[in-house]
Amino acid sequence: MNRWYVINTKANNEIFAMNKLRSQNYKVFCPSYVSIIKHARQFKKIIKPFFPGYLFIYLDIQEQSWMDINHMVGVKRILNDGSLPLAINDSIVEDLKNMQNDEGIIDNPILNKCKVGQKVMINDGVFRGFKGIFKGLTAGQRVEVLLNMLGRNLTVKFNTLQISTI
Repeated sequence: MNRWYVINTKANNEIFAMNKLRSQNYKVFCPSYVSIIKHARQFKKIIKPFFPGYLFIYLDIQEQSWMDINHMVGVKRILNDGSLPLAINDSIVEDLKNMQNDEGIIDNPILNKCKVGQKVMINDGVFRGFKGIFKGLTAGQRVEVLLNMLGRNLTVKFNTLQISTI
């Protein structure tokens, strides 16, 4: 039975490993997003893996030789429990695919919706349910939110998926 598994890749080798696996007729998925970097006073948009160092592969471990994948160029290993690869829930990959735009890129909803000073809601983590003010994005595309806690203003960084606009 075909299931989704996670491959740990060598540093910055996600695309290379994905292309190598596809050339061997494996079904591979590497979600990506657009990152904005600042270099020499210029902003550039580059495509980066959503999960650096990881890919998803769809295979049947009963029918396909999965151990060969561990020896492919750019691949460290398939995540496993010591003897067999660990399957993940298919809905995880489907949810990621549904987040993609027409170009196959996961849109950053914060870049498209939030403006500095806008109110946001924290949807996940220890600050779930808190409201704050959107301060901006860090170089690593993390969201900075100003929270008022115990009479003090505190800047906290979140993943873009952890917040929504109010």
